[in-house]
Amino acid sequence: MAMPAKNLVGQVFGYLTVLRRAGTNQSNKATWVCQCECGNIVTRESQYLRTKHRPEPRSCGCRHGNQTHKMSRTRPYGIWQNMKRRCTDPKDKDWGNYGARGITVCAAWLDSFDAFWADMAAGYSPLLTLGRKDNDAGYSPTNCQWETARMQANNRRGNVRIQTPVGLLTVAEAAREYGLQRQTIYQRLRRGNKDLLRHA
Repeated sequence: MAMPAKNLVGQVFGYLTVLRRAGTNQSNKATWVCQCECGNIVTRESQYLRTKHRPEPRSCGCRHGNQTHKMSRTRPYGIWQNMKRRCTDPKDKDWGNYGARGITVCAAWLDSFDAFWADMAAGYSPLLTLGRKDNDAGYSPTNCQWETARMQANNRRGNVRIQTPVGLLTVAEAAREYGLQRQTIYQRLRRGNKDLLRHA
């Protein structure tokens, strides 16, 4: 039987103060909700907090050595925080669609905003959001890209995709391509019509 995790609530590790137990992650490791000196809330494993040998101070990712990236109040930093929270904190509103499904954040990004930004700064725009190429895989440099709202919508897990003369499209894409209403295509799907894309 695994030993119960030592209670770390109230303890300070580097720039982090432990607020409460978050739960247990996919690796069966105890995780803790912590507040960084900069004010950000993050979730960290016991091992991350307690190990004595780390290349950088324990923080939300805002610190690297004695330097700070000065991006704590920017949109990319908020995107990074939200990405981690929905994958590691069972109390997050989006946990069910991410952490609970086994969606993870790669180790380099989980521990460091600098690493995330080094990989994703290229191509960033305030008009884009962070998306995954494969919705069943985690957040990593090879699976992430900046996407438009339309790309995000097309990549949702619940989308129905149909075969068309120009390839596999979502219903929304097919409606735009063939000048039809989405509801018309859905009605034809329910009726089992073979020619889904004919004009009315």
